[in-house]
Amino acid sequence: MAVSEGVKSARRVLEILELFDRRKSPLSVQDVTDELGYPQSSASLILRTMTAMGYLYYDGSDRVYKLSPRVALLGIWLSESLFHDGRISTLMQDVSERTGQTVMLGIESRSRVQYVHIVEGNGAIRLHHVPGLM
Repeated sequence: MAVSEGVKSARRVLEILELFDRRKSPLSVQDVTDELGYPQSSASLILRTMTAMGYLYYDGSDRVYKLSPRVALLGIWLSESLFHDGRISTLMQDVSERTGQTVMLGIESRSRVQYVHIVEGNGAIRLHHVPGLM
């Protein structure tokens, strides 16, 4: 059975994430092409797309890609105690309810902040963001 382009691209994204997990280090385009056998153009396009979406950072000085904290947080909802039943989430929910505003938890990543948990406000005018936003 032939794999459609859309399915092939999805598979390649996951294979790249698994390669990061195996290597436990930054990867260059060449690392991806050598290890996974992708054409250079495909590997470059996928890595740039993942970077634009906030899943990777590109280090231009070393010409390598690094995982962003967003990848580690993809399955965070599986651990209910970290946010939903935990103290941080309770405090964020309380602040949001008292103010009607959106409350965001961010982590510093170099000179940027990535929002990892968001409690939507209920006020008439409110800020709307999604987790992973830089």
